[in-house]
Amino acid sequence: MFLPLVAFGVLIAMQLVFRLSAYPHDTVCLALQYFSYALLCFLASQTLVRGAEARSMALMFSVYGGGLAAFSLIQGISSNGKLYWIRQPRMGGWIYGPYVNHNHYAGLMELLVPIPLVLSLTRIATGKARAVAQPPRR
Repeated sequence: MFLPLVAFGVLIAMQLVFRLSAYPHDTVCLALQYFSYALLCFLASQTLVRGAEARSMALMFSVYGGGLAAFSLIQGISSNGKLYWIRQPRMGGWIYGPYVNHNHYAGLMELLVPIPLVLSLTRIATGKARAVAQPPRR
């Protein structure tokens, strides 16, 4: 799993060391971002070594996504144009949930929706957790 990460990191390092990049500043900025992603991947692989840990993390993300979706629906129905019904954004915006830009909410939901789908369609979760993650049958 780490071989492609290391190979790409070596390619970035070669661009920086031999000054092969057309945009050195952007290369440095993206190299730092890539390093943080690689570090996050390493930490996740070291932390979630057992299946029970991965299941609990997936269930936690599912509950968070469901709670945020419920909150966003409530705020969308009863919104007064203010963030958390209290604060008016200075620059305007289309408020949905805890986000001033509704596209940020949509992006988060696109990241969170596959997690309960995997839980419900595979044997990772059992019993009540699988029943909660499954969509209702018609």
